[in-house]
Amino acid sequence: LKLPLEGMTVVDLGTLTPGKYASSLLTQLGADVIRVERPGTERKPLSDEDLVLNRNKRSMVLDLRTTEGLKVLHKLIETTDVLLEANRPGVAERRGFGYEALSEQNPEIVYCSLSSFGQTGPRRDEPGYDLVFMGMSGVWQALLAGQPPPVAPGLFLADAVSGLVCAFASVTALLKRERGGGGTYVDVAMLDATFSLLATSHGVQRDSEPSRIGPSPAPGASPSYRTYVTADGSYIVLGAVRASSWRALCDDLGCPQYGDNPYPPVSEAAEIIETLSAAFKLRPADAWIERLKAMDIDCGPFNSPEAALDEHQLQIRHLLVPGTDQNGAGIRTIASPLNATFGAPEPESAPMAGAHTDEILRELGF
Repeated sequence: LKLPLEGMTVVDLGTLTPGKYASSLLTQLGADVIRVERPGTERKPLSDEDLVLNRNKRSMVLDLRTTEGLKVLHKLIETTDVLLEANRPGVAERRGFGYEALSEQNPEIVYCSLSSFGQTGPRRDEPGYDLVFMGMSGVWQALLAGQPPPVAPGLFLADAVSGLVCAFASVTALLKRERGGGGTYVDVAMLDATFSLLATSHGVQRDSEPSRIGPSPAPGASPSYRTYVTADGSYIVLGAVRASSWRALCDDLGCPQYGDNPYPPVSEAAEIIETLSAAFKLRPADAWIERLKAMDIDCGPFNSPEAALDEHQLQIRHLLVPGTDQNGAGIRTIASPLNATFGAPEPESAPMAGAHTDEILRELGF
């Protein structure tokens, strides 16, 4: 097999961004992803999100509120490996395509339910959006490092990590099945997925410590781990937390007296930050990055999303895929971070909703 999920079929029941991202990752690993849309969506133009996250998928329109639509879905499930759905808990069961009904027909199916708060708990029936999970999980405050909340972030972080967890859970369940474990019902909650990110920074709460009032000290408070503005008004991101890189930086900037500790006490940090800030304003960002890289000092540009699309390192790693939009205009879309390991399918443009309905119905014998 060229790609690890070739021969696998994934049915995506019209999920929103998190599920759409999950099935996008699976299709880039070789799965045949069939996206099932509601009637009426075939008349809507493709969004930028569709152009990226529905690339290489097939699309059909089914009305799952009708007997005929359910009949087609049940036929489709006979040869499906993974099903993704994102209804509120209980909705799929009431409409006739819940896990029990479909697993009776296909005991080997991996059925992944993606919801706001999961299938259990007092908030299981409530809706939610990215910003709600960012706020509830503590991740937003952790990112702000104690600063007042600004306008909503420009990145749908909760959506993204929920999609990653959903794809990871689906592949894990497929591995379990390959080892003789049969089908699996997967319960992914967006709040759970978002909250789990704190394990990398705020993962321990000790019973012996009193509850903290206010935020923990922010990593960016250290002079070795923060952004600095340069001569051209651009920022660089400094991560000189290794003892060797911090010492090399302080020596190069003419302040060796600071070089013993990349994490100085708060009482000393402000003075060091002021000294480094003045030094970094003497050269433009590109010159600093080249200079620091030559000394093995951890650094990088503070890119906008648009600038990141032109980042040479990402282009070399095949993170950008050329294609066309629905009008035939050339575009580039972001690809799977696993492409460097497994390769990628031949790029195909995102289909209009329902573009493959007749094709899939014929394959099913209708």
